[in-house]
Amino acid sequence: MYSNTAANGNGDIVIDKKSIRYDRKNHILSAWTVFQTKIEKEFDILKLFFRFNIKNNTKNIKQAVLFKCNGTLIFKESRDNWSQVIPGASEELVLDDLKEYLKIK
Repeated sequence: MYSNTAANGNGDIVIDKKSIRYDRKNHILSAWTVFQTKIEKEFDILKLFFRFNIKNNTKNIKQAVLFKCNGTLIFKESRDNWSQVIPGASEELVLDDLKEYLKIK
C-alpha cells in the first residue's frame, strides 16, 4: 500500500499490507513500512516496524533496519520505548493511512 507520506519529495513510503495488525483490546496498530530515500547519503532503504497506540497517540518503532540498494545490511536495532506521534511527521501520515485502510476512527 502506497502511503501519502510519499508526497513530501524526500522519498517513497510503502506499507506492507500483509503485516498490518490491529489489537482492538489494547488499541495497538502495527505494520512494517519501507522507506526508499531520494536524499539520504547514509542509506537507501529503511524498514521500520511501527506500533501505534491509537488510544493515547503514541508510537514505538519496534525494529529499524537500514540497507543499501544492493541489499547490504547497514544497521539493525530493536527498541521498546514509546513516544508521542509527532503532528505532521511521516509517522503521523503512516498512522492516518493505516487507520483509513482499516476504517478506524
